[in-house]
Amino acid sequence: MVSKKIVAPWYSERKTVYRNGRFEEKVLPEGCLFSKGEYKAGIKREDLPEHYVEIWNHGLLLMDVKNVVDMEYKPNYFVDNHVFKDDSLYISWSEKLIPAASEKAFSPFGNYDKILWNWSILTFVESVMKYADGPIKEKAAEIEKLVRDKIVWYIHTDPEHYEVPSEYMPFSPKVTYIVRDMSKLKRPRSKEEQIKTLDVFCKKFHLDHEATVELPAGTPGRVRLAEMAEQYPVLSRQAPIRPIFLYCFTEEYGDAHEDMIHEEIMSAFGRDRGTVMRVYARMHEETH
Repeated sequence: MVSKKIVAPWYSERKTVYRNGRFEEKVLPEGCLFSKGEYKAGIKREDLPEHYVEIWNHGLLLMDVKNVVDMEYKPNYFVDNHVFKDDSLYISWSEKLIPAASEKAFSPFGNYDKILWNWSILTFVESVMKYADGPIKEKAAEIEKLVRDKIVWYIHTDPEHYEVPSEYMPFSPKVTYIVRDMSKLKRPRSKEEQIKTLDVFCKKFHLDHEATVELPAGTPGRVRLAEMAEQYPVLSRQAPIRPIFLYCFTEEYGDAHEDMIHEEIMSAFGRDRGTVMRVYARMHEETH
């Protein structure tokens, strides 16, 4: 049997072409692949060695993760409606990546061979760590840590987003409970009941209860922020990730009292200090 020459760094099963005013997908007969997603190749999936792994990036790609020469990860920390929104992984199989000459350039690198987005970034980097050797394996480990840091940042920024409760996240972000006096509401909640409600929320969204802030009688707006920070070090902790704070509200949220409570909690704990989330007090009841 004559062995087939594998020369391309990546292959695809489909090719996207623009025809008659619309995009169409083209497939080769007998399961043959497209070299670099463009050229017909007499190569099938079964011809590729093990280090050509499946990567989903606007379609299925089969990519060489053993012979990567260089790669750079560019995370986006300005948009937070998806974990890897506008993140990019630049890959070269031929030479070291060279920064663009101008900051106004469309891409930060001009000599990359392929760009990956979304969860394919993590899949590719972990695959390089598995199959490659030498400096590029070390580089992959460094990028993998940056990707994990981005995931932690995202969870702290938007804990309720649907991408949070995922088996791909081997950690549980830590949160601080804000427990307050709810005895004067029509449906009062004890401190124990508030904690129980927040525990259910944390379990649902894979969050870890780290500490509890117990507000004094009255409203938190009457307490100086400096005193709160001194009493609860979590507020004065310098960290690259904003802390998460959870507190309970009830069906009465919307009346003047609860509106005032919300604004004063936001003033004390939110905005430029941390991420504050309101948890509906009936959540615990509805789980039984």
